[in-house]
Amino acid sequence: MRVEPAQELVEMGYDIQEISPDLLTQLLNALFKSNAASVSIDGNRVVHTTAIRDINGKTTVNSVALSSPSFEIYVGTSSFKEAQKMYNSLQASTFIDSFYLDNFNLVIEEPTEQLTIPAFDQPLTNDYLTEVKKGE
Repeated sequence: MRVEPAQELVEMGYDIQEISPDLLTQLLNALFKSNAASVSIDGNRVVHTTAIRDINGKTTVNSVALSSPSFEIYVGTSSFKEAQKMYNSLQASTFIDSFYLDNFNLVIEEPTEQLTIPAFDQPLTNDYLTEVKKGE
Protein backbone atom coordinates (compact mmCIF):
# COMPACT_ATOMS: atom_id res chain seq x y z
CA MET A 1 0.00 0.00 0.00
CA ARG A 2 1.04 3.62 -0.44
CA VAL A 3 0.42 6.80 1.51
CA GLU A 4 0.43 9.81 -0.77
CA PRO A 5 -0.97 13.35 -0.65
CA ALA A 6 -4.55 13.68 -1.86
CA GLN A 7 -3.95 15.27 -5.26
CA GLU A 8 -7.26 17.12 -5.40
CA LEU A 9 -6.57 18.72 -2.02
CA VAL A 10 -3.07 19.75 -3.10
CA GLU A 11 -4.53 21.37 -6.23
CA MET A 12 -7.05 23.25 -4.07
CA GLY A 13 -4.18 24.67 -2.03
CA TYR A 14 -4.42 22.58 1.14
CA ASP A 15 -1.17 22.29 3.05
CA ILE A 16 0.03 18.69 3.38
CA GLN A 17 1.53 18.11 6.82
CA GLU A 18 3.40 15.11 8.19
CA ILE A 19 1.32 12.01 8.72
CA SER A 20 0.48 11.71 12.40
CA PRO A 21 2.08 8.91 14.43
CA ASP A 22 -1.37 8.11 15.87
CA LEU A 23 -2.87 7.48 12.44
CA LEU A 24 0.06 5.27 11.47
CA THR A 25 -0.22 3.35 14.76
CA GLN A 26 -3.95 2.80 14.20
CA LEU A 27 -3.22 1.43 10.75
CA LEU A 28 -0.55 -0.91 12.15
CA ASN A 29 -2.97 -2.16 14.80
CA ALA A 30 -5.55 -2.88 12.11
CA LEU A 31 -2.95 -4.71 10.00
CA PHE A 32 -1.84 -6.92 12.88
CA LYS A 33 -5.46 -7.52 13.86
CA SER A 34 -5.96 -8.77 10.29
CA ASN A 35 -3.11 -11.31 10.73
CA ALA A 36 -0.20 -9.39 9.25
CA ALA A 37 2.98 -11.42 9.78
CA SER A 38 5.47 -8.69 8.90
CA VAL A 39 5.27 -4.99 8.07
CA SER A 40 7.68 -2.43 6.64
CA ILE A 41 6.95 1.30 6.63
CA ASP A 42 9.05 3.33 4.20
CA GLY A 43 11.80 0.69 4.28
CA ASN A 44 11.80 0.39 8.10
CA ARG A 45 10.86 -3.05 9.39
CA VAL A 46 8.33 -3.02 12.21
CA VAL A 47 9.19 -5.29 15.15
CA HIS A 48 7.95 -5.60 18.72
CA THR A 49 10.21 -2.76 19.89
CA THR A 50 9.37 -0.35 17.06
CA ALA A 51 8.50 3.17 18.15
CA ILE A 52 6.41 5.44 15.95
CA ARG A 53 6.84 8.98 17.22
CA ASP A 54 6.87 12.64 16.37
CA ILE A 55 10.44 13.90 16.76
CA ASN A 56 10.91 17.61 16.07
CA GLY A 57 7.83 17.74 13.86
CA LYS A 58 8.83 14.67 11.82
CA THR A 59 7.05 11.33 12.09
CA THR A 60 9.62 8.60 12.68
CA VAL A 61 9.66 4.81 12.62
CA ASN A 62 12.53 3.29 14.60
CA SER A 63 13.90 6.86 15.00
CA VAL A 64 14.17 7.25 11.19
CA ALA A 65 12.11 10.07 9.66
CA LEU A 66 9.58 9.02 7.03
CA SER A 67 9.87 10.22 3.46
CA SER A 68 7.27 12.86 3.03
CA PRO A 69 4.70 13.05 1.70
CA SER A 70 4.69 9.81 -0.26
CA PHE A 71 5.90 6.44 1.08
CA GLU A 72 5.12 2.72 0.83
CA ILE A 73 3.98 0.20 3.41
CA TYR A 74 4.65 -3.48 2.71
CA VAL A 75 2.62 -6.11 4.54
CA GLY A 76 3.39 -9.82 4.56
CA THR A 77 0.95 -12.55 5.57
CA SER A 78 1.28 -16.27 6.17
CA SER A 79 -0.59 -17.15 2.95
CA PHE A 80 -1.98 -15.58 -0.20
CA LYS A 81 -5.50 -16.34 1.05
CA GLU A 82 -4.77 -14.31 4.22
CA ALA A 83 -3.51 -11.46 2.03
CA GLN A 84 -6.73 -11.48 0.02
CA LYS A 85 -8.81 -11.43 3.22
CA MET A 86 -6.78 -8.51 4.55
CA TYR A 87 -7.11 -6.64 1.26
CA ASN A 88 -10.90 -7.00 1.30
CA SER A 89 -11.09 -6.02 4.96
CA LEU A 90 -8.98 -2.89 4.44
CA GLN A 91 -10.97 -1.86 1.38
CA ALA A 92 -14.14 -1.93 3.50
CA SER A 93 -12.59 -0.22 6.53
CA THR A 94 -12.84 3.43 7.55
CA PHE A 95 -9.05 3.91 7.44
CA ILE A 96 -9.19 5.25 3.92
CA ASP A 97 -11.47 8.06 5.18
CA SER A 98 -9.22 8.72 8.19
CA PHE A 99 -6.25 9.24 5.88
CA TYR A 100 -8.28 11.50 3.60
CA LEU A 101 -9.25 13.68 6.58
CA ASP A 102 -5.51 14.26 7.11
CA ASN A 103 -5.14 15.16 3.38
CA PHE A 104 -3.66 11.78 2.36
CA ASN A 105 -4.77 8.95 0.12
CA LEU A 106 -4.23 5.42 1.38
CA VAL A 107 -3.79 3.38 -1.79
CA ILE A 108 -4.30 -0.32 -1.09
CA GLU A 109 -2.75 -2.44 -3.82
CA GLU A 110 -3.93 -5.87 -4.89
CA PRO A 111 -2.15 -8.70 -3.04
CA THR A 112 0.78 -10.39 -4.77
CA GLU A 113 2.17 -13.90 -4.40
CA GLN A 114 5.76 -12.74 -3.77
CA LEU A 115 6.88 -9.79 -1.67
CA THR A 116 10.24 -8.86 -0.21
CA ILE A 117 10.16 -7.05 3.11
CA PRO A 118 13.45 -5.61 4.36
CA ALA A 119 14.99 -7.08 7.50
CA PHE A 120 15.31 -5.16 10.75
CA ASP A 121 18.73 -3.53 10.53
CA GLN A 122 19.25 -2.48 14.15
CA PRO A 123 20.28 -4.59 17.13
CA LEU A 124 17.44 -6.02 19.19
CA THR A 125 18.02 -5.36 22.85
CA ASN A 126 16.37 -7.09 25.73
CA ASP A 127 16.96 -5.27 29.00
CA TYR A 128 14.48 -7.10 31.21
CA LEU A 129 14.61 -10.77 30.28
CA THR A 130 17.53 -13.09 30.84
CA GLU A 131 18.24 -16.55 29.56
CA VAL A 132 17.67 -19.35 32.03
CA LYS A 133 20.26 -22.10 31.78
CA LYS A 134 19.10 -25.70 31.92
CA GLY A 135 19.03 -26.92 35.50
CA GLU A 136 18.57 -23.48 37.13
